[in-house]
Amino acid sequence: MTINIALATSEGLVLGCDSIASAAEYFVNPFGCPREKSADGTLKITITPDDIVQQVTQTWDGVTKMFPLQGGPCPVAAVTAGLAKFCDRTMSSYADEFYAKRGGAQPVEVAQGGVQLSFVSGLTYERVCASVEETAQQFLRFMRGHYERHYADSELPEEYRDGPLFLIGGYGRMDHLPSLYRVNVRRNSIGPAYSAGEFGLAWEGQADAVERLIQGYDSDLRTTLERQITAEIEGVRKAMGEAAAAMLQQVLDRAGTRLSEGINTELPAGPSAILLWDHYRCNIGYGNLPLQDAVDLVSFLVGLQSGKSKFADGVPTVGGRTHIGVITKRHGFKMLAEPELNHTHLTNASAATAQRELADLVEKGCFVLAGRGRSAYYELASGVFKAG
Repeated sequence: MTINIALATSEGLVLGCDSIASAAEYFVNPFGCPREKSADGTLKITITPDDIVQQVTQTWDGVTKMFPLQGGPCPVAAVTAGLAKFCDRTMSSYADEFYAKRGGAQPVEVAQGGVQLSFVSGLTYERVCASVEETAQQFLRFMRGHYERHYADSELPEEYRDGPLFLIGGYGRMDHLPSLYRVNVRRNSIGPAYSAGEFGLAWEGQADAVERLIQGYDSDLRTTLERQITAEIEGVRKAMGEAAAAMLQQVLDRAGTRLSEGINTELPAGPSAILLWDHYRCNIGYGNLPLQDAVDLVSFLVGLQSGKSKFADGVPTVGGRTHIGVITKRHGFKMLAEPELNHTHLTNASAATAQRELADLVEKGCFVLAGRGRSAYYELASGVFKAG
């Protein structure tokens, strides 16, 4: 599982995700199924589809779930949830291949005659999709081919197969506002979340904590409540109908007559349960959010779902480092505060020792602590080294 967040504002598109991936297998609990023991001691267990459950068997951190799909004049990027790999290749690996085939360049700004110009090195307009939707469609076809190869020799029934999900967004060639699309590889489907000029928040993956904050409820809660209320209404309707029929029969018995055939004594169907769910929504003017506020909101929501997964019972399937990416028309796609690859055991010092020594260097003015929490890092203080 994972958490994906996408926020479309008038200033840009902000993407967020965690960095934990998990592997799951299907299992059956034999002690929860009907069992029958024969005379020869053979145990017969009856299994229904409802008895087959998916359980997490492995998790790992440091997974890349956010990546560019196209640069140049039509910057497009994606975040992914669902299946983490095809044929022992990660989704990031496939996205890198797709990106390279699209030219893989970002706009480069140069000054010429006092005028700031933008061009794309090594990338022609003919190789760039003209819209976000076109890029998403091509990426879906690309990933669908790998999906079919992944399951080509699989005996797993179609209904139990998993596939990656993507939130894909950015700018079309003529767009001045971002757009966002949902892509489901298993269903081979694509649909708009927000067209250019529409603003809002979208999520994918394990997002119950986010749903409860933003909507006031999560999808499972809404479905459960509506089913229970509908079942209660139907139960009351049925009981009232039976009581009315019994009362009518008593009246007819005393009158010494009987009800004519063909008369329907059943009460009409009860109303569907309609609750004012929108009243519980957290009202946010997404289109008016400054870009920094949008970044802070996306980071907060990813952290919220990660925190819930950390402290709830079970294997944490959301968490690790929070990744944030921003797409703007002028600057294209950029990931924020992303560390370079590093080797953490260069000094053979423990984490506690390294933390104490870094704190000492900060106190002495050699380093400056920047960022907070998992995004914290250290910078060399200005003036530490001087020429001469």
